Amino acid sequence: MAWDRDKQRKAAGTYHIATNVFAVGFAVVWCILAFSMGAGIMLIFGIPFTALCVYRLVLSIKLMNEEKATAKEPWEGGQSYSSSATYTAPTANRSGGYCPYCGSAVEENFAYCPKCGRKLS
Repeated sequence: MAWDRDKQRKAAGTYHIATNVFAVGFAVVWCILAFSMGAGIMLIFGIPFTALCVYRLVLSIKLMNEEKATAKEPWEGGQSYSSSATYTAPTANRSGGYCPYCGSAVEENFAYCPKCGRKLS
């Protein structure tokens, strides 16, 4: 299940980057054609559009890298367990019978969502 989520995250990030690369290419071609035809008025639209597309491309690459760094599953807490660590039982779900992350129905005594696996608070 976790592998599917990682695969979906990667596919979504790749899709966003690919569409932004296409938009940048389209905007550059638009500006080149407008300039070569002598239609300077079309550059008024082309140059800001190119800048916006480049900004969105950089932003999507940055966000994809941040998601890689912060995307952790519930069991990947980053805690180191030693023999002196004490165990505390998770608290019961108080979210009214629904997972706040994925919206699936959960029972009141569940500590983790059975669908997405996230800890319920």
